[in-house]
Amino acid sequence: MRHLTWHKSSYSSDQGGNCLEVTDLKGHRAIRDSKDPTGSMLTFTPAQWAAFTPEYKPANSTDPLNRTSHDH
Repeated sequence: MRHLTWHKSSYSSDQGGNCLEVTDLKGHRAIRDSKDPTGSMLTFTPAQWAAFTPEYKPANSTDPLNRTSHDH
């Protein structure tokens, strides 16, 4: 699998805890547990991601994952 760039919430700290990371998989999204980066990940279609994250408001509007279900 190609190298993936994972993004963690700006609300997360480096102190451990319960954090999810998200990445872009050519039009799909994937999430994983930041404490287990080599473990399983869940994947979502654009429509599923939009339903999963209806209140998602990125701090940075240039965030590459800030896409709607009709984006690539």
